[in-house]
Amino acid sequence: MFKQLLFITINLSFLGLCACGGGSNATEVIVTEPIEYHYEIPTQTADGWPVASLYDNGFDVANIETLISSMKKGAYPEIDGILVAQSGSLLLEQYFNGYSQDKRHETQSAIKSFDSAVVGILRDQQYFQSVDQPIKDFFPELQEIDWSGSKEDMTLADLLTMRSGLDCLENQESNCNSSNLNQSTNWAEFTLAQEMATQPGSYFSYFSGLPLVMHRIIENQTGLSFTEFIDKNLFVPLGIVNYKFDSSPSGEALGAHMLPRDMAKFGQLYLNKGHWMGQQIISSQWITESTQASVEDGQWLEQFKYGYWWWLFDGKKANRSFSFVGARGAKGQWIILFPERELLIVFTGNKDSDAVFDIIEKYFYLAD
Repeated sequence: MFKQLLFITINLSFLGLCACGGGSNATEVIVTEPIEYHYEIPTQTADGWPVASLYDNGFDVANIETLISSMKKGAYPEIDGILVAQSGSLLLEQYFNGYSQDKRHETQSAIKSFDSAVVGILRDQQYFQSVDQPIKDFFPELQEIDWSGSKEDMTLADLLTMRSGLDCLENQESNCNSSNLNQSTNWAEFTLAQEMATQPGSYFSYFSGLPLVMHRIIENQTGLSFTEFIDKNLFVPLGIVNYKFDSSPSGEALGAHMLPRDMAKFGQLYLNKGHWMGQQIISSQWITESTQASVEDGQWLEQFKYGYWWWLFDGKKANRSFSFVGARGAKGQWIILFPERELLIVFTGNKDSDAVFDIIEKYFYLAD
């Protein structure tokens, strides 16, 4: 429960303190109490999330109350929301900067981990047999693409691990970068038309056009649009209904906007090894395979390793060693999983920052 700002207006004329013979002069005295946050269990809704108490899960609640109070007063302004779940229950849900439980937030590139899940479902349904299959096999309609040389060797795994071999990098000064990608009519065809720079599978080169190539494969294999397939096979089973995809000029699904509770629900699906509410949505084999390190060095990785469109961290942040799996998007979008603790933390934000690691270290990771 929050203490609200208290405004007291006192008309001094009623106290006999005004000057005699003149007009009535009122003076306002404003007394403001500081914002103070007291922990409450998250609201139980019909979205399938069980809720529980921080008190029952070993957290220092007084310390967390201090954190949230400070954020309500302006600390960590780059963070728009924070949600914490452990052992399958939602324990904390707080929003800032005008966001609320019912307001969608951009996911940025954190949506790539959802894309990874969809590829796993596609394999579970036997639309392809192995991630080692060449992607050329899935594009009989793209006769204009030059598949000669090493491009014909590019596999599904090369897309998933950002090792396509294409001369593309998100922010580089060349033809194939994020700026030119954003201006293209069809992201998948723009990406596939690029020249090769290295042998596929040999070099990590992060580029957001690669998941769109996979979207096209999903559509070719299933006869459904990507949004139809993800809705039917991932979102509906998870009870995710309030979302919206951005789209390219040709109608391709790009980034998504969704409720942070649903982002957390997706993280819980992975902690549950693909199981949610009595249903195996993704095979546990894919969960394990996609969240293990496939790439251990390369530009942009720094302390991170990379799985199938998942980031893996095993290093030191904010003066503490961490090991986690994360869905990561620009401007501070995170779904962070600590499988050994059955713990997940979702951050939504408006600016890239290491503040999330500072918060994890001081307030959440120390809990046993």
